[in-house]
Amino acid sequence: MTKKLPNTEIRTAQIDDLHEIVDIYNQAITEGGFTADLTTFTVNQKESWFHSYNTSQYGIYVVTINNIIVSYFYFSPWRSGREAFQSVAEVSFYINKNYRGRGIGNIILEDAISKAKEKKFETLLAILLDINTRSKSLLVKHGFETVGHIPNIAKLKNTQCGHLFMAKTL
Repeated sequence: MTKKLPNTEIRTAQIDDLHEIVDIYNQAITEGGFTADLTTFTVNQKESWFHSYNTSQYGIYVVTINNIIVSYFYFSPWRSGREAFQSVAEVSFYINKNYRGRGIGNIILEDAISKAKEKKFETLLAILLDINTRSKSLLVKHGFETVGHIPNIAKLKNTQCGHLFMAKTL
């Protein structure tokens, strides 16, 4: 079990948190290599996303240090509407660039795995760009295995890369 950082809390996201969530996601877009989105978003553009995923079945969670949102993660359906996949969820996570390298990713994944079990998911998926080696290493550390790869499918601003599929049976 990862040692919690002092004054760290993980809680369900509230609509008032959306500005910080969007800021963190926009950092990932601007930096490149962390998401396949190429254009940043406004808070208004992400409101429907927030309400779609911040449900009791899935959920959006924020990580705070001293009441400052430094990261978030969420669950989303895999192949939504297809009953055979109801016990599968995709987990996605993003960390403010100023807080990376402090163990927050470990805290996120431990909590996400615990919450996924509580929600009765049987499999967690993580879908990421294959150039995102830090996330891949973190996922492997927490028991995820590579289950698929589509090479050279994403055309980013300065490079082309593949999509990696990782899974963990709970």
